[in-house]
Amino acid sequence: MKKNLWLVAITFFLAACGVHEENGYKATTELDLDGKVSIANFNFDEKGEVLYWGEQDEEFGDDVRTKIWNGKDIKELDVESKIQWSTLTNNGKFVQKKVNKTQGEVGYSLIEYDPIKDEFKEFVNKKHKNNGASIIGSYIENPRTYITGQNIEFGETKVKGYVWQIDEKEYEDIDLTELIQDKIDLKSIDKEPLFLLSDNGRETWVIMDSVGILHYDIESEEIQPLLLDDQIYSLSPMLTEDEKYLIYEIKKEDVSVHALDLDTLETKELNDVEGKRIALSNGNIAYVKDDTKIQEVDVATDEEKTLYEIKIKDGYELDLATISPDKSTIAYSYRKSKEDDGVIQILKKENNT
Repeated sequence: MKKNLWLVAITFFLAACGVHEENGYKATTELDLDGKVSIANFNFDEKGEVLYWGEQDEEFGDDVRTKIWNGKDIKELDVESKIQWSTLTNNGKFVQKKVNKTQGEVGYSLIEYDPIKDEFKEFVNKKHKNNGASIIGSYIENPRTYITGQNIEFGETKVKGYVWQIDEKEYEDIDLTELIQDKIDLKSIDKEPLFLLSDNGRETWVIMDSVGILHYDIESEEIQPLLLDDQIYSLSPMLTEDEKYLIYEIKKEDVSVHALDLDTLETKELNDVEGKRIALSNGNIAYVKDDTKIQEVDVATDEEKTLYEIKIKDGYELDLATISPDKSTIAYSYRKSKEDDGVIQILKKENNT
């Protein structure tokens, strides 16, 4: 763990950069950056008490620093960030995959960090090698469970993964190839599938590029195709918090965002939704519209409303914005120019309901 970095909160500077009160949100804190916020990693825990982000020195490239704000201090984590999977749980735990190299073997661990208690826990995978696991995984905290796909060769017709029940120290390899081929005509696939775990860790949704979306019951080992579409694009699928909808992408000439009702299996296009999406605690989703408006969308009714509109003074550039799942806290990053280090502005909503 590297030393804590200091925070700044200068009131007159907030006004200069266009911070304003709207819908109960008030500016509370500014955090100085050493570079710019990463597009891939900029997320709150559920209550907006912990903020996690990656930092980049170049306009495009890998994260070179991983940082967490715990409501008081910024912690810079001395962990691997390049091409390795990481996530922030709703309870504010940071989890990241770490590569372990011992005696010629390349295995890996999951590192769980509690930024409030400043405590690390390491869980070592004693069965699977790192080079056999996909970069992207899905993790739940209670019970601690991790699922990921296994790498495949280009053109290979295999759908494999494994479930790691961390607290029980149990591993379960899953080969869905035959189960899927019994349901659909599975030809070659372009890349390994993505898995989304349910809250109880007993079932998973499988998203396959150019194939579709399937449901797999881990306990009964039953699989069911939910949606078959050769234009499915597994860029950043997500479940709503109530697990009523699975949000996914379709790629034609452009990428569009859609929702699959997991009860009726009906689909709809979310016409205005774009870019980064956040699953809200109430089952809705949030996204940033026109680069400045943080929108809430009711997936069931298509109703949409603006939660906050970011207004940056002339001469400054907005990079990214995010919101906590309970909608209590907003953060956005901005710079004076692409050559300057960025700043994160945090806003809190009083009497959040």
